[in-house]
Amino acid sequence: PAPIRPQGRDWLAQGGREWDPLTPVSPEPPEVTVFPEDPVELGEPNVLICFVDNFFPPALSVTWLKNGQEVTEGVSETDFYPCLDDSFRKFAYLPFLPSQGNFYDCRVEHWGLPDPGAHPRPRDH
Repeated sequence: PAPIRPQGRDWLAQGGREWDPLTPVSPEPPEVTVFPEDPVELGEPNVLICFVDNFFPPALSVTWLKNGQEVTEGVSETDFYPCLDDSFRKFAYLPFLPSQGNFYDCRVEHWGLPDPGAHPRPRDH
């Protein structure tokens, strides 16, 4: 897939430093962690959190997958949060009802990654 690129100059003034999307940058690939909001119990509503950290530039795409199929219902995400080291972080959320045999992935696309990275969530119990 094509890299995700910001549309125009709609981003970023941080600490007096402006990022121009036309200026070459060395992309920093994100670190991705997926975890449940609460301990997972079958049949109990919960939320999966995809924490994407330590990346630059602030342009990426997060997609949730359930059993390999894209999920859009109920999905939400935060804006990009700037960090003191000029990197960024972002959270994405997926409400889910744990049931036997289902598995979930958080797929992240970013300039610094060679391919979309799917980060599997272990199967429900």
